Amino acid sequence: MVMKIEADECRAALTLIRRTIEDHCPPGVLPSEDRAVPL
Repeated sequence: MVMKIEADECRAALTLIRRTIEDHCPPGVLPSEDRAVPL
């Protein structure tokens, strides 16, 4: 069974994960969103 996740839900989840990492790690650990997810 494959779960379908809407793009908005996925983006919200990734934003929450990113904020959590930024709160607990030094600055610069994560690349900018534009570099991490090129469109």
